[in-house]
Amino acid sequence: MLAIALVLKGAKVCLLEALAESPELPALRLHPSLTKLYREKISGLAAALSGPAARLQAI
Repeated sequence: MLAIALVLKGAKVCLLEALAESPELPALRLHPSLTKLYREKISGLAAALSGPAARLQAI
């Protein structure tokens, strides 16, 4: 049991060192019109769910 704990602790140390040495990832860049597309999709979904057929299915 102690041997497994030591191996895991050593692996953790190695991983933490590798993480500390790795370069920071660049900031995530989103497409400029992504908010417009999201708004359109949500509006379409809201319209589809507010229709009479969707209401009947929900009951």
